[in-house]
Amino acid sequence: MSVGRCYPSIEGWDNLPPASEAVMFVANHTSWFDIVAICLIMVHNSESRAFKYVSKDELLKIPVMGTSLKLGGHVMLAREDRASQIATFKAGVKWLKDRVSLITFAEGTRSKNGVLGRFKRGAFKMAMQSNVRIVPVSLVGMHRTFPSWAVMPICPGEQFMKVVIHKPIQTEGRSEEDISKETYEAINAGLPVEQKSRSIANPSP
Repeated sequence: MSVGRCYPSIEGWDNLPPASEAVMFVANHTSWFDIVAICLIMVHNSESRAFKYVSKDELLKIPVMGTSLKLGGHVMLAREDRASQIATFKAGVKWLKDRVSLITFAEGTRSKNGVLGRFKRGAFKMAMQSNVRIVPVSLVGMHRTFPSWAVMPICPGEQFMKVVIHKPIQTEGRSEEDISKETYEAINAGLPVEQKSRSIANPSP
């Protein structure tokens, strides 16, 4: 095993907007390691970006992580609670308008086999309401490095992880369907064959 192998390569730095611009980062979700990988792109050229995660409130029960999310003022969602969904939407829009970027995993849950799933609508609604750009991010190989059954990351020498930052997507004057589809296709294009969606005709329910 090699600790170095647990550090993903990052492609597409030139696509990253300046830290002063609030954007909605949308990534695929396959592993707890995704959180670490996304954090790596929040600091670039010694320029820190203000950001918050949009996460399910079950994570608040996890030691250390829950405390960190709570103290950090991240946006927490009770997925089956309509009132929580509305509060989450309002909080997300407020952060974006206050020039704080948001990080979302639009599938709403981890894909245990790494294959890209369908998207929920919340991230796109928040981005449109706030008139901010969306930055699609493809996370490659995280599900093998930190599978759902593992307690700690597994870092075999042959393991390869990668973060791909795609070009920002404009939201102004566009439909939610078009924005969701373009984001989905960008993320899917950055994934290896084993993680690609089987169908991208209808990316969101």
